[in-house]
Amino acid sequence: MIVRFDPVCVAFEASIARARKMLDLFDALELIRKNEENCDALRAGWIQAVSSFDFFMHEVSAVELRHRLENQVPIRNVLVSIDTVRAVIDQQRIDLVEDSFRKSNSYKSFVDPQNVGELLGCFVESGWDKIADVFELNYKEGLDSGELKRSIKRIWIRRNKIAHEADINPSMAGVSLWPLSRDDLDFTITRIERVGKSVPPVLAHHCY
Repeated sequence: MIVRFDPVCVAFEASIARARKMLDLFDALELIRKNEENCDALRAGWIQAVSSFDFFMHEVSAVELRHRLENQVPIRNVLVSIDTVRAVIDQQRIDLVEDSFRKSNSYKSFVDPQNVGELLGCFVESGWDKIADVFELNYKEGLDSGELKRSIKRIWIRRNKIAHEADINPSMAGVSLWPLSRDDLDFTITRIERVGKSVPPVLAHHCY
């Protein structure tokens, strides 16, 4: 791990581990009684995994912003107030920029690949291409940036179905849920974890 990202990476890994515990819960429930309701443990794990990535992207970008400001490394597309520009003390200016950055991004979901790309664009060019390069180097799945983005978008869309639509299949008049398997969640957690772990090397080794 890159030292400045250590606390965020540790928190991310702990959050991902909590998502994996939902797999264990599902297995335990299945041993007691096989029931469709057991899949609610998988839905909880899905929400946890996606939330872990969202949290991670918010935090890792704020850490990188502060690092670049303190070391005068170029950044782009970061809006600041006139009060920030007028700040005389460097440390005060950095604090104000970070606070503004966090507030301006607080309402955004950094699981949507488009938002992730825009966020990375503050620090590097072609962020998703670089993530795909690191991802392939480490995991050898043969995915280009487009395929990686599409897989993350599918995960994000399913998260929204669970969070905002109770995972109900509307074609079944509200009496049936979209199917979800243990393998689906296992794949999703692994994909999110691997994409997340590919972000710090991109931020650490690339700049404008």
